[in-house]
Amino acid sequence: MEQLADIPVFVEKNYFAGSRFDDALDWIEERIDREIHSQITGRLRHTDEEIAVEGRVLNVMRKGRRRRIALLVNLVLNGSEQLVGTVLTIGSDKTEREEVAAKQLVMMNWLRRNIHDDFYYDGEEIDHAVKRVQELLAYTEVDAIIWGVNKDGQEMNIEGTVTNARMERLRVGLLELRTTPTSRVSESTAQVLTIGGQESAPEIMREIMSIVPDVLAHKMLFIPAYARTRGKVENVIVAEDLTVTVDNNFDIIRDVSFRLPSGKIMGIIGESGSGKSTTIRALIGDIIPTRGQVVIGGVKSTQRKQVKPIFGFVPQDLGYMYQNFTPLENIIEFGKQYGIPEQELVRRGKVLLREMGIFEKGNQSVRTLSGGEKRRASISISMVHRPQLLILDEPTSGLDPDMRSELWDYLDYLNQEYGTSMIVVTHYPGEAEYCDTVGVFMRERSLVAYGSPAELKASLPGKGYAVGIILQQPRPGIATQLQDVKGIIHVLERGELIKVFSEVPLIEMAERVVRALQAKGIQIKSVKPKMGVDMTDYFILITGRQLEV
Repeated sequence: MEQLADIPVFVEKNYFAGSRFDDALDWIEERIDREIHSQITGRLRHTDEEIAVEGRVLNVMRKGRRRRIALLVNLVLNGSEQLVGTVLTIGSDKTEREEVAAKQLVMMNWLRRNIHDDFYYDGEEIDHAVKRVQELLAYTEVDAIIWGVNKDGQEMNIEGTVTNARMERLRVGLLELRTTPTSRVSESTAQVLTIGGQESAPEIMREIMSIVPDVLAHKMLFIPAYARTRGKVENVIVAEDLTVTVDNNFDIIRDVSFRLPSGKIMGIIGESGSGKSTTIRALIGDIIPTRGQVVIGGVKSTQRKQVKPIFGFVPQDLGYMYQNFTPLENIIEFGKQYGIPEQELVRRGKVLLREMGIFEKGNQSVRTLSGGEKRRASISISMVHRPQLLILDEPTSGLDPDMRSELWDYLDYLNQEYGTSMIVVTHYPGEAEYCDTVGVFMRERSLVAYGSPAELKASLPGKGYAVGIILQQPRPGIATQLQDVKGIIHVLERGELIKVFSEVPLIEMAERVVRALQAKGIQIKSVKPKMGVDMTDYFILITGRQLEV
């Protein structure tokens, strides 16, 4: 069977035959808060066609004797391509009710939190769907895709925005849907249709109800407005030729271009005045670049309303938080702008505060928190709408080394748990080791290097390695004393440790350096012919400047 698309490197996987369908349901329910995908091989019940599809599990049902999985199809391995984007109900190999009788189920736990806010109901669950949509409509718009039959008994699927959700007499639920012009039910103009469920079908119900539904739904998928932006893109951000020029024709940044693959962490390092903050402001649309453009999650940054829900921003200045509010109150206050219901903000806020290690501080005012706790509260605020991209401006500034390392552990957790891409501006080159890619900025030159830490270090003489020598005591100016040694390209001094960079085989280079030092009477404590290079070494060598303190 073919491989699934976009599978993470590490997944938990299990195989079930169709006859073990209940075991597959147990497996999913034990991981109900995880993002679960499945590859289904089986038979379409109404056509007897053999199919193999892959998709995301929306939910499972155990009701009476009914057992089913609702699968949002994103890949067809065998069968009609028209199945992509549809919801299929999956049953056991003996099912006589669900759309697919499964012969084999490959269940996959993607080992990250399920942050998808879409939700699915069968037509017989119309009353539950109405109640949930009613709650959401008080805060936000809700889109829907409905599969069902019209008054003439014709099969159809329609898309649109829910304009009303109500309970009719005998507690029969009804939805009103304004269709989109591209909907199959109306090719040119939008119209409002009433949607009923399977409970609305009996003739006695039709006689009692004042309105006969235009469509009887078999399947209903709902997407709240705040979940619309979570599309799949190869690169979560694309910056092309960004240039910002001030009045005196001075380029603060010039021709900055890079791409960040979805799910990855990018570090930006550089000294003050090198254009890091200007680049960040250009990325989020606070500054309109003189030249170039930025696309975030497939949307141009100039489209402020559309791009705003796609990213979160954590400023260096923590004064933007309401100091008299608690972290949870701040989360609710800032989260309202995304149209997320307050009860959902409370739920998400509590989860984030617990994950960031400050749950017990959730009811204390922000002003009472330590610097590190305030920073984690700020990150929680920026994560509550579950952005595809999180941009952080020097989040470790002012923290001691242990607290900086701890904060990076939290960022790595959020990246893995939520799949959130990140751009992290840092004053400390060593922190670039935590990142998948790194952009290096210099004054008057903007972005001078971009790549993974391994690629950047491998670009140095020695391809990521150097001769390491620890002296008995620091000897400032040691590089000058070694300048006559043949084959040396760079000498990096870091206290008692010196690193010698060369294209000469490192063992041979080590012997030359040791002889030269001994000839000058310089005492050596230890020698390591092949010592790894770190990003602080890299930054100092290409910029000639020391940032880390």
